[in-house]
Amino acid sequence: MRGDFSRDTFKPEKQYAGVLMQQGRLSLDADWNEHGDILRHYMRRLARDLIGPHGGPRDDLGFEIIVDAAVLDERLSRAGAPATQRATLLRAIESGAFVIGPGRYYVEGIAIENDGFIAYTGQPGYPLPGSPPLDQLRASRYLVYLDVWERLVTYVEDPGIREVALGGADTTVRSQVIWQVRVLPARAGAPLDPGIVAGFGATGSGRLRARAPSPNRYSGAENRLYRVEIHAGGAAGGATFKWSRRNGADIYPISGVTRRDPTHLVAELAPGAAPSSRLAVDDRVELFDDEYELRNSADPLLVVAELDAAKGLVTLDDAAGRSSVRADGKHSLLRRWDQRGEASLGWASLVANAADQPSPPNWLTLEDGIEIAFSASGDYRTGDYWLIPARPATGDIEWPHERDDQGNTVLGGDGSPVTAALLPRGPKHAYAPLAVRDPNDGLHDYRRELPQARRVASKG
Repeated sequence: MRGDFSRDTFKPEKQYAGVLMQQGRLSLDADWNEHGDILRHYMRRLARDLIGPHGGPRDDLGFEIIVDAAVLDERLSRAGAPATQRATLLRAIESGAFVIGPGRYYVEGIAIENDGFIAYTGQPGYPLPGSPPLDQLRASRYLVYLDVWERLVTYVEDPGIREVALGGADTTVRSQVIWQVRVLPARAGAPLDPGIVAGFGATGSGRLRARAPSPNRYSGAENRLYRVEIHAGGAAGGATFKWSRRNGADIYPISGVTRRDPTHLVAELAPGAAPSSRLAVDDRVELFDDEYELRNSADPLLVVAELDAAKGLVTLDDAAGRSSVRADGKHSLLRRWDQRGEASLGWASLVANAADQPSPPNWLTLEDGIEIAFSASGDYRTGDYWLIPARPATGDIEWPHERDDQGNTVLGGDGSPVTAALLPRGPKHAYAPLAVRDPNDGLHDYRRELPQARRVASKG
């Protein structure tokens, strides 16, 4: 997640049960966060072991997929829904969409909840990537499934996080579970197996190596948490990436965006969000809002062309004219990245780098001695990321080495340890099938209903 963290120390393979504070010691963000990660991992693993890949309680089984107007009317009448809501949801079904019922559910141990009836097309972020046209839904077979993951929420998205009694200081951030109900149309003449979602994968399958080799090593003067993130997904030859030396935590809330001319946008910074020393002309920034985040979009990065600190105006070079964010009442912000050049920096040589081999011949340099190499195989998804803690005290980065079957460090041809090729740190998605709809065979519900434990009356 793109917060201002020192590092991410949680490693489930260490099987730690908790983090214990000691008196008179420094308090570090990484310790606090690791404690939360340990507890969250334990609770979700326990729920996964007891529930299975997915399921919901019998008395509040959520995420029913409703495609029939009569069934929807009965459900809404039972819930006492107002007439205006009933009319809106019935129109959604008439248009070819479906309605998602309220209730609770668990996907890979992650608890999710839908507070009320909502149309498929009424979900935040709709249309989702790959969403078929509604007329196609009406006439075709399709699988309905859940996509669940976590995202970071800052004071920009939720102003209530900040304490006004402290002057609205930026202190903590929140981790939020996001769910989206998505559709996978069937191929002509092909079976539609709901179990297909088990093969979707939590992240992309592309891998990254990182190192700070001799003689230069890491030469930066500060402790940093580098973030390497996939921008536009795809195979190694076509995907793009971006990087930040502060985990992508440099953000600037904006209150409006206007187009000055065909190639320039002007972003008006929100009150109290005047440019800091970290925002400068020629910086690469990304224009975000709630919908952009939920759609997992990847608009081209923009270049800061002009900066008027007194007026709080940032002029952005949008020569491609492809920015989809307009700051029309949504929580909008600029996120600064530290690269120079295009977002496709270095990708043309990724196949040659072949980071899935023990000794890739060509490495991409970030800065201050840090180098990275991507695997030529695998797929890369928008949002996949890796974290690289760098420390002047050691002149090195924190990155594991390859191990052989006996647990020994693998050495390269020059005798130095070979750095490991790691899958993305996240965001990790979990999936569950909900239903299959066939125009000729009706709707088949694939939710799993969990038996409720009997209540035992206490004695005395």
